[in-house]
Formats: sequence, C-alpha cells, structure tokens
Amino acid sequence: MSNVPSPEMIALLARAMVVIDRPEQIQAPVLKRLFAYWSSKRADGQPPPRTAIDPADLRDILPYLWLVDVEREPWRFRFRLVGTKITEWAGREYTGRYVETEAYGPQAPTIAAQYREVAERCLPMWHQQHAPWIGREFRFYEKVMLPLLAPGGNVGMLLCAMSMTSAPAP
Repeated sequence: MSNVPSPEMIALLARAMVVIDRPEQIQAPVLKRLFAYWSSKRADGQPPPRTAIDPADLRDILPYLWLVDVEREPWRFRFRLVGTKITEWAGREYTGRYVETEAYGPQAPTIAAQYREVAERCLPMWHQQHAPWIGREFRFYEKVMLPLLAPGGNVGMLLCAMSMTSAPAP
C-alpha cells in the first residue's frame, strides 16, 4: 500500500482549508499579526503586491515566515525564503527548494495542492495539520497562506507563516 495520498484525498485536503476574512478565525498571535499586516496592505479588496511587503515591518515574526514563488505551466512552488524557526522545526533548510517528494515525502502533493488553491482562488487561507516533514510528522501546526500579486494581476508569491500547536482531540 502506498503512502502517497490519492488525487481525491489531495483535493479534499486542499478544500479543508478555511478562507480567512477576519483575524478571529486565527488562533496563534504570530499568525494574527501577519494577517493584520497583510490586510493593511490590501487595496480595493485585492491582495497586495509583493513590493508592498517590507520585511523590516515584520522583524518580530520573521523566524516564523516563508515566501513561496508560484510558477505556472506547470504548477510548481519554490521556497524563496524560509524563517529560522521553521528551519529549526523542520530539521532542514528549504530555501531555494521546490515542494517535491524528495523533501516532503508523501505530503508533497498535498502541500502543492494547498499552495495552488491559494494561488488560483487569490484568497487568504488558514489550515491546521500534521507537519509534512519526513521524520517529524508528530508535530502539529497552524498556518496562514496569503497571496501576493505579481505584475499582471496573478498571484506570483505566497506569504506564509506557521505556529506549532496541539493537535485537536479526535
């Protein structure tokens, strides 16, 4: 039996994400802070462009952030920058790497589907799940994935953050 989720399961997991429209939907303070900042940079209900995000404004939460480049045709996702806390939790550096099976194991298609869902819908999303890192699946986290517009109006990058949390009771 394969550990790779079926396409149906991947789609189901991607749809399990929650569209964020108010900070009360988010539990972790670091994620609320990022969502509030991102929301303050929106114009006319649209996500902000990457150029509107100033890392100096986010110094206090940079260790919990990562940026994902969105490539289309074919869909691929590359980690532009990964915060130090995430690298510590994951046990490896992901900056410059793509979301692929060699780095994420059987969770790679699910993570890619989540990123694609955010990019296609152009909406901020929240999710809780077990960590996708090989050998560290026992960890559980809450994350936000926020779209950033590229010139031309498509989502060109995702601004993301995570916070470790307790797994919900079964």
